[in-house]
Amino acid sequence: LAASIMIAWTVIWMQTHAREMVKKIKDTGKAITAGETPLYTVAIIVSLAMWREGAEIVLFMYGILSSTEESLLAITAGGIGGTIAAAALGFGIYLGLIKISTKYVFTVTGWMLILLACGMSAHAAGYLVAADVVPALVPELWDTSWLLSEGSMLGKILHAMLGYTERPSGIQGVFYVATFMVIVSIQKMMQKRGHKMAPATAAV
Repeated sequence: LAASIMIAWTVIWMQTHAREMVKKIKDTGKAITAGETPLYTVAIIVSLAMWREGAEIVLFMYGILSSTEESLLAITAGGIGGTIAAAALGFGIYLGLIKISTKYVFTVTGWMLILLACGMSAHAAGYLVAADVVPALVPELWDTSWLLSEGSMLGKILHAMLGYTERPSGIQGVFYVATFMVIVSIQKMMQKRGHKMAPATAAV
């Protein structure tokens, strides 16, 4: 639940600060190129960004480790593979071989994080049911094991990334939907607040 809350807050923060963050990064890059800002500023920015991303990775891995039956060797291999893929992607972007719109990056990653937070919340509900802390409401909402097993490669990916469960209980469905509604509602509230503040900011 703590990991789900942290990820939800990350999504909301990205939604409200994405444009400002991108603008600051671009302005800093221009200032460094013009010689107005020392070069070590880049190292500081990159270090802080990696620290934040590293903290997110710890949260994601904790959520995955607590809800998977995969061996540590398999998870380590996946981590190494992901690192190599990320390095190749970053190098391609640096060389200008790959161009990705910042707008779409924040949109896609934002929705993926929302679904990840919902999945973690649903997993937490499953643990609470197992511990007799909350009622299951309905033992099984559905059974899609015949269509997509959690043991299959695709099932494992969807289970880790989106919280897919082949036999979810009623309370897990409630937690999933409630988490989704809360995050989206807060996002909408923050967007409306930003729109209301925009004219006043422009006037100032």
